[in-house]
Amino acid sequence: MGGVDVLWWRRLSLLSTMPSILFRLFLDPKLRRARMLCALSIYALILLLGAIPGARQELAPYASGVLLHAAAYGVLTFIIYTGSAAATARQRAINTVLIVMAMGALDESMQSFLSYRRAALGDWFIDCTAAVVTAALLWAFLPVPAEARD
Repeated sequence: MGGVDVLWWRRLSLLSTMPSILFRLFLDPKLRRARMLCALSIYALILLLGAIPGARQELAPYASGVLLHAAAYGVLTFIIYTGSAAATARQRAINTVLIVMAMGALDESMQSFLSYRRAALGDWFIDCTAAVVTAALLWAFLPVPAEARD
């Protein structure tokens, strides 16, 4: 996928209607730092909301723990992957998965310090699975920016 031009992304009929603002937010290399800061902010929010007593139980009727973990860490993976400055798509995918795995492990370990929460290996496994699946899809289908190919 390294030789794929960013214009290829716009040629797809389904994505040709994507507003340029979304293209710029998610793929513009100039906004990589902003995407990484956004990912860190979302992660801090995940940790903060996870520390609120009873917050998880209030969400239970609307979303399962599996859905919450998969969605949260899938979004983090997407943002970190698109914010990565690694030279190849493979490096971006591997680095992103390792970062998200560490984030999930830290999240679960922090929960073990709260008397009303518990760390669960299954939750971390869901986080890791979401990261691997999301990074693999991005590696396979997202074009490599032009400056990364030079």
